Amino acid sequence: MRESTLGPVEVSTRLGLGKDHQAWLGELAAVGQPPDPTPRYPRQETVTRLRELGLSESDAAEAAAFTPAPERDPELWWLLDRCRHLLIRGMGTPGPMWHWPSLPAALGARGRWFFVHVFLAATPAVRTWNQTRGIPVDVVLATLAALGEQVGLHRVIHGVGGLDQQSWLTLHYRGAIHRLGALQFERVDLASGMVPGVEGAVLALHIPDGGPLTAPACDDSLRQARMFFPAHFPQWPHRRGVCVSWLLDPQLAEYLDPGCDIMRFQRRFSLAPPGVGGLPGDKAIVEFVFRKTDIALDTDTALDELPRLTTLQRAVADHLRAGRHWRMHPGWLPLD
Repeated sequence: MRESTLGPVEVSTRLGLGKDHQAWLGELAAVGQPPDPTPRYPRQETVTRLRELGLSESDAAEAAAFTPAPERDPELWWLLDRCRHLLIRGMGTPGPMWHWPSLPAALGARGRWFFVHVFLAATPAVRTWNQTRGIPVDVVLATLAALGEQVGLHRVIHGVGGLDQQSWLTLHYRGAIHRLGALQFERVDLASGMVPGVEGAVLALHIPDGGPLTAPACDDSLRQARMFFPAHFPQWPHRRGVCVSWLLDPQLAEYLDPGCDIMRFQRRFSLAPPGVGGLPGDKAIVEFVFRKTDIALDTDTALDELPRLTTLQRAVADHLRAGRHWRMHPGWLPLD
């Protein structure tokens, strides 16, 4: 069956997609194919382009070996074509992130690497959109390199190559987030109640994995944001930044030195009262600190086996072992 005769039912059946994929499939069916042909590159050029998006040499080479092709993988190409079209059509749309479910594990490496090729295919359109707004190339490349960061984390956490944070990256590849130095800034229409007293159009701050959280690095990032958004998004309110993160959980003060980078970062914000706003944070803090997603947080045995090599690891593990919980705590700071 040729790609042009495929529909969402055939794609779903052939790839073994489940209930979690149906809303996404409906969106893809509705948007159709992109207005221009989806780019295809020879293998070595694919490697080169993925390296520009932050992938290591070995990850880029492995990903290139599983590039979908319409004649060989018509079902995957049907998905890729339409995912790219969604990104093109949504270019410039602020957050929240879209829900793009991972493909079934039975597809193996073809499924694990699939979304890497979606973002690669969308990159020329992303760069053109940024160029029309006068956004510097170094900012664009730093922002899109989040792809390589997430691919690297996938290998550390799961032990194999691939990508499972494609929903998060829909923000980067449609121009909703820009990385400015140490921090990422997202244009988002904040829901009421997430950050008490703050809602509507704001800038959300995100901390990239492995990025420096030192005071000078954060100062420089905030300085860049104060200049960047009035210049490139003048209609977007930019005078208030919000953050919802375990890094802002006031309970960290029980364990960490007041002079450490995390506590210095936390003190930049006006924090919501304990228990007000935010989200549960146990899963997020364990994944970041221990690079694990399969910990049974409700069992003492699993918690006892967590390493306690650093002050932060001891704090996280001991807090959970005591039957307490972490929060994705909200806070805000002025950007004017």
